[in-house]
Amino acid sequence: MTLFGAALIVVAVIPKQRSASLGAALLHIISYFLVYAINGSQVPAWIKLLLSVIPNVAMYFTLETAFYYEVWGSGINSGSANSWHNNYLFSGGLCMLAFDFVYMMFLGYYLDQVLPSEYGVVRKWNFCCKKDYWKKLCSKKPKSQINIE
Repeated sequence: MTLFGAALIVVAVIPKQRSASLGAALLHIISYFLVYAINGSQVPAWIKLLLSVIPNVAMYFTLETAFYYEVWGSGINSGSANSWHNNYLFSGGLCMLAFDFVYMMFLGYYLDQVLPSEYGVVRKWNFCCKKDYWKKLCSKKPKSQINIE
């Protein structure tokens, strides 16, 4: 799900289809190599958690923790989800993946509205802070149902 949010960001920044696909692939590969820079038990937990705002980092450490507990035969349960492995918590990784999805979706939507492109009208940078935006968004009336008799 976080890759969907990342795709929205890339498409908003790079509007051309071919360039966006290459940019998304490169961004995905480069962000994965960051894992190797912070892998190991000598890196503090707060650094790993902070860098988990990058989806590949969060996914790698979450899966590494899950595999560790699977190999040792206990699996992931309520006790092992909150146990430290390699300075990382499985439950912390899941929370960061959920956070990644939410912030990337909002950032992708915001950039799509603010950056100029071929389609649509560009909004001002502070459009989401204005009362009119929220008034229009919240006061949309549902379409009336058509009675066919």
